[in-house]
Amino acid sequence: MLSKSIHSSNFDSTLFNTPALLGGDTTPWDLVIYLKVCLKQKNPPGTAADFYLKDSSKIPRHCVRWADPDWRQFVNQYQRQVQDFWDENFLLTPPASYRKLDWPEKGPKARPRQVKAGFRLQLLEHPAGAHATISCVRLDSTTAFFRSNSLLYDSNDLDPLTFSTATHRVDLQFLTSRHEVGHLLGLGHSNENSAACRAHPNSEICYGASLSQRMNIMGEGSMLDLEDAEPWLKRAARHTSTNSKDWKASWASTEAAFRGAELVELR
Repeated sequence: MLSKSIHSSNFDSTLFNTPALLGGDTTPWDLVIYLKVCLKQKNPPGTAADFYLKDSSKIPRHCVRWADPDWRQFVNQYQRQVQDFWDENFLLTPPASYRKLDWPEKGPKARPRQVKAGFRLQLLEHPAGAHATISCVRLDSTTAFFRSNSLLYDSNDLDPLTFSTATHRVDLQFLTSRHEVGHLLGLGHSNENSAACRAHPNSEICYGASLSQRMNIMGEGSMLDLEDAEPWLKRAARHTSTNSKDWKASWASTEAAFRGAELVELR
């Protein structure tokens, strides 16, 4: 069975027969994940100018009312920052025994086709129909830190945070927005399956025990690895009624393999 569209509470997806549209002997199919997000201002009650709101660490932080220009800039930058990062990173190869993605379907010119992993962030003005509604607070200028999560952002979440390795030879620039969208797609922290992380959930060890894990967007860094293709692998398996473990992921391009590398600084 081949399903062209799947709708779920996590995200929607559509499988496009791009070879039929564009032709070519190697043109891949396109599997596009659609994530519908409603960004919602979290403002002080009534006409108050400021208030205190608990972050993910349950610590009250000083927040102020959003100004319209700042809100528009935040929304537009969020759209660009997330969309550009998660789109067209991976090529998926179906199981060798699965032939329903061949194109043409039959005959001597039939060719096995890969599937390109696409992503579309759709911002909605209202929560109805959204896969995620994210409350967004604007921090007071004196508030140095606010711990966000996938459903609670602060106004600094589009600015990079810097994490240094133990040797202080590598600085990792981390963007909260891209990391938290990874969670919305179903990805966990890069080292979350380790015994150390299971013993101490949400501790620093969950974000990486090795440099490669820490450099990952789901650690404390800015880059991807092929394990981050998991949301598309699982959804491809659902579209084709196959097992996701029988699918393989590779890079869609050299640019994708090095996406985020500009935010890694060597001292």
